[in-house]
Amino acid sequence: MDFEVVDFNGAERYYHGSGAREWTDLNEIVTEMPLYLQGSLQAGRIGSAVFDPKATNLHLKAKLRQEVGGPSQSQETSRRLVTTGTAARVKRLLSGSSRTIVHKTRLKLPEMSPIKGLIIVTKSGLFPAAQSSLYFEQAEAQLASATALGIFTIPIRLVGLTIKSQVDEYEAVWTEYADRTSRTALRKVRIRTKVTWTAMRKFGNRSARFTSS
Repeated sequence: MDFEVVDFNGAERYYHGSGAREWTDLNEIVTEMPLYLQGSLQAGRIGSAVFDPKATNLHLKAKLRQEVGGPSQSQETSRRLVTTGTAARVKRLLSGSSRTIVHKTRLKLPEMSPIKGLIIVTKSGLFPAAQSSLYFEQAEAQLASATALGIFTIPIRLVGLTIKSQVDEYEAVWTEYADRTSRTALRKVRIRTKVTWTAMRKFGNRSARFTSS
């Protein structure tokens, strides 16, 4: 996928220096990752294509396990990814509430000590998604406020998943789940979607709509 980056607290210097390995690994993973879509369950939008945070998170977790080389058990591997001082720091807030991002991060930061750097991966506001989803543009504004207040002092790199502006087709992976809360995919299939760009602006972006081509 395409992505954009915003750095806080000297993250550009850190990820070009002692944190270069962590960023290189994640950069490759995100660049090779497909766009994951699912059918909306929101009233009035049933079945329409929206960003799939569950499949995206699972992809990131699986690929990071391979890079870190942790044990096969999912729980133990996830713990090492979070607590190992040299591991890539990936805080997945793709489906988090915008009202609680700073609160949640403050609660979790001490649990990941010692931390040298933090990478937050989220999605651009151009993607259709659930109403409670966190967008890159929201996270950027909140992190700017939090770092200005001194809440965070470690290097933080914010990564926003996106697609190139004005493309008219895009390949994606469509996932179907048993219900709203299920994380087990019943079906996954690669599709080619038609992208329609709307005039309505969301967080400073034109919004993209995805339909089967």
